[in-house]
Amino acid sequence: MAVNLEKFQSPGKGNGLRVLKDTCVGVTVYSSLPYAYTVCIKHKKKPVCDYCLLRKEKLLRCSQCKVARYCAALCQKKAWQDHKRECICLKSIFPSVPTDSVRLVAKIIFKMLQQSDSASEELYSIFDLQSHVDKVSEEIKEGLGHLTTALQHFLKNEVQDLSQLPSGFQALEYFGKVICNSFTISDGEMQDIGVGLYPSMSLLNHSCDPNCVIVFEGRRLLLRTVKEISKREELTISYIDVKIPTEERQNQLFRQYSFTCECHGCLLRDKDEDMLAGNKQSTKDVKDLVSRLEELQSQNTHLFDTCNLS
Repeated sequence: MAVNLEKFQSPGKGNGLRVLKDTCVGVTVYSSLPYAYTVCIKHKKKPVCDYCLLRKEKLLRCSQCKVARYCAALCQKKAWQDHKRECICLKSIFPSVPTDSVRLVAKIIFKMLQQSDSASEELYSIFDLQSHVDKVSEEIKEGLGHLTTALQHFLKNEVQDLSQLPSGFQALEYFGKVICNSFTISDGEMQDIGVGLYPSMSLLNHSCDPNCVIVFEGRRLLLRTVKEISKREELTISYIDVKIPTEERQNQLFRQYSFTCECHGCLLRDKDEDMLAGNKQSTKDVKDLVSRLEELQSQNTHLFDTCNLS
């Protein structure tokens, strides 16, 4: 619930999210289940439950599509409402499996067709999300076009015509929305296990020195403060790894999110020298370690040869 949060116009950034009271460090200011989510395809070898996203040694496999897996019959039952249409699509292309983005956009479509409300849209709806497809390169647009074709192939047994979808729906736009607004869901070991869309959390703007961080408990997203925050101060998170030099951060942010960060750190570039010095030291440490390992290997080879000659 977003009891103490509100949407507002952040100067120079557009929409933003701010807190309505002074907030201490370590407070969970927002919690939400996703509008739609999917497990990462790369976890086929180390699967997680498609419903609760917990990892278990043995999972029950959906007898129809042979793709979805569940940790118990209860999870499978709870997942059925969202899985039943996807199940038909997965079964139709088995043993092929769609990419994470195709599977997620398909789930978004099925959710729209249900016309059900979602608590994750409490502050911002999926229809409000920005896609930025008008700002991307022709190369990226071409890639999005290929994803749209893959989506139509995947949906062919359930949605024969995309005109069945809500007025104004464009697959290209929704792939753009997923790329710009989805969150990578990670487990307690910080391993990526899924991708989810939490529309209200898309109000969070980026900062290279954020005051909040996002963590997950299964598929539930938690927004927690990492600094003391004053009443009506904007909440921010980092969209990327901020422990990289400014130029790399700027390039990554523009490539994926279509904006240029103008935070204090990016304008001054005051930490770049320390980062580069740290990288150089790390490289030197690795080279020294490799050199030492090669030396030990040489010594062991010599001892082995000596023993064989004895």
